[in-house]
Amino acid sequence: MGGSSAADQNPVFGTPGEPGTQNIPGARYGLALWTDTTGHVWVFGGLGETGSSANPTTAFLNDLWEFNPSTLEWTLIGGINLAGMYSSQAVSGDPGVYGTLRTPDPGNIPGSRIQATTWTDKQGHLWLFGGAGFDSTGLYRLLGDLIAHEPP
Repeated sequence: MGGSSAADQNPVFGTPGEPGTQNIPGARYGLALWTDTTGHVWVFGGLGETGSSANPTTAFLNDLWEFNPSTLEWTLIGGINLAGMYSSQAVSGDPGVYGTLRTPDPGNIPGSRIQATTWTDKQGHLWLFGGAGFDSTGLYRLLGDLIAHEPP
C-alpha cells in the first residue's frame, strides 16, 4: 500500500507538488515522521537510496513527502537537490538553507539528516529538531536546528 516491498528501492519523484500513484519516497533509515490533523503522513529525510536503479547511491536525504491514506498517493513536497550534494567524512547530503531567523521563506530547506525528533502542534505545524546531518556550510555534524512547516 503506497510503497514497494523491494529492498533498497530507489525513489520515484514525479512532479513536485503533484500526487501520484507512481510516486514513492524510496527505501530509507532514520527518517522523520509525522501525522497531521487530517491524517496525512509526512516523511522527511533519512539515509536512503537516490539516483536511478542503474546508478544507485546511498546518501543522507532532505526530501519532504506527504502520503494521503484516502487516495494511497505520495506527493513530493520538496527539498531534494541531488545535483548539489556535498560529500563530507564519507557521507553525502544537502546543506541546509536557513535564511533569516523567524522569517518564513519557501527557499528555506533543512539540511539532509537522520534521527531527527518530530511533533505536530495544535495548529497543524510540523516541527523538526536536530538529528545528525549537514549544516548550512555542508559539514556533517550533530544538528540543533528547530524548523516548522505549515502544511497546505
